[in-house]
Amino acid sequence: MRDTGGGDRRRWPARHGRRRGDRRPGAGAGPAGVGEALRGLLADRIRRFAYAGAARDRVRRHYSWAVTAQRLAEVYAEVAAVHRASRVVAR
Repeated sequence: MRDTGGGDRRRWPARHGRRRGDRRPGAGAGPAGVGEALRGLLADRIRRFAYAGAARDRVRRHYSWAVTAQRLAEVYAEVAAVHRASRVVAR
């Protein structure tokens, strides 16, 4: 798989670079474990680009204006429903 640095997303692994050999430092790994994980990531350009693509996709899926507006509308609808229900009970 050649890294072109461009936008041909079909070249990236479906799971965005997460492979069986990937290791994340555990909760007790401390600075040495984090350093080892970062060195491994820095040494693997394809994996770095795959992780960057996955992060970009996640941001677009969860934090776009369309998604934010939809979530805000849902919150307003829920608050309005509770408010209407409390007015009915109070009468």
